[in-house]
Amino acid sequence: MLVYSVAMGEIGQCIEHSMICTCDIDAFEVAENAKLAALVALGLRQKGDLATAILLSLGLEHNVKIDVASDMWFNVCGTLPDGTVHSVDCDDPLDGLVFVWSVLNSASSVNGDVGDRRIGRNTGCHTVTLALESATKLAELRALANVRDLHKESCITCVDGKKCPKGRTLFERLVELQISIAASWGSPDARVAPAFYGLTKEDVTDEA
Repeated sequence: MLVYSVAMGEIGQCIEHSMICTCDIDAFEVAENAKLAALVALGLRQKGDLATAILLSLGLEHNVKIDVASDMWFNVCGTLPDGTVHSVDCDDPLDGLVFVWSVLNSASSVNGDVGDRRIGRNTGCHTVTLALESATKLAELRALANVRDLHKESCITCVDGKKCPKGRTLFERLVELQISIAASWGSPDARVAPAFYGLTKEDVTDEA
C-alpha cells in the first residue's frame, strides 16, 4: 500500500490522509453523510450516479489522475497536475473517491479557482427523500447492531469469541445490510468493473 507514497513522492508532495474505516457504525454514518453531501453539491438526483459524477468531476474539473490499489483494504490516490498526491486508505473505494474530491473541491472554493454554481441547485424534495432514506437505513443498521451486541453480551458462546447460530445470523444480517447500503450508491460489481477496485479481469472470479 506504500507504493504510491514512495513512487509519487519523487514527483511531488504526497499527502497521506487518515484511513476511512467503516467497520464502526459511527464511522460508517460519517462516510454516508459525506456521500450525501457530495451528491447534493454535485446537483445529482440519483444515488447511483455518484460514482460516475465524482470520477468525471475529478478528471474534467480538477484534471486529477485516480489510482486504486487493493489488498486487505483499498488505497485511493489522486494525482494533481503539479504532482501533488492525495492518498487515503479506505474500506470502500467510493468513500476514498468522495474524500479526495471533497478535499480538492474545498481547496478550489477557498482559492476561488472554481466558481461552483451547482451547490444548492438541486436541493428540492428529492434531496429530503434521499436524506430520509439514508437516515432510515442507518437507524435500521444501528438497531440491528444493538440487538447483535445485546445477544453477544448474554451468549456464552459468542462471549468466547465464537458465534452461535443466532449470533452468526445476526452478524450476517448486519453485513448484508451494510453491503446493501453501500451498493445503493452505485458502486459497481467487481465482475463488471474490476479496475474500480484496483483489480484486473484475471483477479476476478465468478465467486467474487
